[in-house]
Amino acid sequence: MDARGEDDDRAGGHEHHHNKQEQEEQQQEQEHQEQEQAGQGAYVPVLYASQTGTAQDTAGHVSRTLIRHHLSSAAIAMDAFHVGRLLELPVVIFVVATSGQGEAPDNMKKTWRFLLRKSLPPDSLQHLHFAVFGLGDSSYPKFNFVGKKLFKRLLSLGATPLTPIGLADDQHPLGVDGALMPWIETLLTAIRPLFPQPLSRPPIPGDKLLPPVANVIQLSADEHATLTYQQQQQQPFERPHNEAAPSRRTPARVPIKLNQRMTPEDHFQDVRHVVFDVSSANLPYAPGDVLYVMPENTSESVDAILDWFGVDGAMLVRVQVDDEAVATSLPALPDRLSFRDLLTHYLDIQAVPKRYFFEILASFAADEMQSEKLREFTAAEGQEARYDYVNRMKRTAIEILRDFLSAKGRVPVAYAADMFGFMQPRAFSICLQSAGLNTKTFLHAGEIHTAVAIVNYRTRMATPRRGVYTNWLKTLQPDTMFVFGNRNAAADFLYGDEWRALEHRGLLTLVLAFSRDQEHKVYVQHKMREHAGAIYSAIARGAYILLAGSSGNMPKQVREAFVDIIQQEGGKTAKEAEAMVKDMERTGRYTCETWD
Repeated sequence: MDARGEDDDRAGGHEHHHNKQEQEEQQQEQEHQEQEQAGQGAYVPVLYASQTGTAQDTAGHVSRTLIRHHLSSAAIAMDAFHVGRLLELPVVIFVVATSGQGEAPDNMKKTWRFLLRKSLPPDSLQHLHFAVFGLGDSSYPKFNFVGKKLFKRLLSLGATPLTPIGLADDQHPLGVDGALMPWIETLLTAIRPLFPQPLSRPPIPGDKLLPPVANVIQLSADEHATLTYQQQQQQPFERPHNEAAPSRRTPARVPIKLNQRMTPEDHFQDVRHVVFDVSSANLPYAPGDVLYVMPENTSESVDAILDWFGVDGAMLVRVQVDDEAVATSLPALPDRLSFRDLLTHYLDIQAVPKRYFFEILASFAADEMQSEKLREFTAAEGQEARYDYVNRMKRTAIEILRDFLSAKGRVPVAYAADMFGFMQPRAFSICLQSAGLNTKTFLHAGEIHTAVAIVNYRTRMATPRRGVYTNWLKTLQPDTMFVFGNRNAAADFLYGDEWRALEHRGLLTLVLAFSRDQEHKVYVQHKMREHAGAIYSAIARGAYILLAGSSGNMPKQVREAFVDIIQQEGGKTAKEAEAMVKDMERTGRYTCETWD
């Protein structure tokens, strides 16, 4: 009774709240149009080279600063930007990280190879004004090596620097912001003579939110109806048939062959031997290579974000990015997907949030004190406070949202991608074993072996933390799941020793349902629902289902369980879940062998 009463009150309050939110969104749309008009004119791209996402976030901040000063700008991965445009534009800003031991990030290597061509004349870029901001760590010997090399190479090609190179240091008490804020002020002063008209106007105030770059748009019923059958069946990270090899934008889904703990169960460190089956993927590798892995967010964290936005995870959305180069810098997204899938597979909802997260949150916080505190975190003078509150304590986005509840349910879904950002692939070393001396052949062809240390620790607040990537890998099991059901284990577990041996070797996951070994009946479909998350994950990765057993009610009940699991775990409607199972049946991915 009480729970229903609360729901009724909440539902009644929602109508008034949504009307108010619609008015706010209309007002914001008008402001966005004015801001877009103000930003038209001189185009100053901010090109970034980023391995973990920090340089990308920094480039986004620089780009938004330029837009607030009435310049047109976008943050774009260097290799997604047509290098020929460097010969046309008067000003280009570069934000580059140094990864590893002085290595260039992957998303600038193509552009860097072009700039290093000996055939380029020394006056190739004499028309270009540029600025370089480097991100590095002074604890490494080649501190900001890539940024320094890029700065020198642009000089050698005749380009004119707007400012001295900016060098951010991870060891600075304020991290990147220690160098970034003063560098931006110097950049604005240096760029003003080149664009006197827009920069002579007062900047767009910081409390006026800019339009989203990656706009999450809810599909209307009419838009959904126009989708083709193929578009409706698209899965997260589904790769185009003409894609030659996996990439950061379109990673390949591969099966797990083994996931075995190597350290004793009572040892404090859980280290796993994880084997990926890449025999069907176009994924060549050599000594020194690393394997990049994209994880999934936990269902608990996704549920928390859905509750905070106050929306249904089954809501269908598309992510619209108007700038083609910016879109190419982001993961390749399906034409439409559920909001739950967007949160599960793409958005970085479990990370320590960046500055723009607070800027968006501040714009929608209803409580004035909370709004002021959030704005303090985005201002130059508030960086130490933000560092103490966020970085020092490693607070996650979800924990911060719980501290600023006056913004709950008020932030439009349109800002979700800009607010959290996209997850970045994480590198894991590949373990290789040669087939013999003086040979380039390796054992375990078609497999990639890795050693993964599972990350678990406590913050200064004694809050437990679980590494998103390693703990996701820990949950992965070989993709063969065998669900066996019969009357009782003692008499009916046929080939039981063999099945258990296969499970012990890590070759399958064994799920048992013996209906008569307890007071209440337990059937296969009951056990399936207990493992719903793993089953749906396998289906989303293209699993094949083989059903064998007696005819009658069992096949129907098992099929109903699959439909329920797809609907529940995939955020699908009943109609969509049924369509997925029918498509699996039509394409041979769902096969039944039954007898009387």
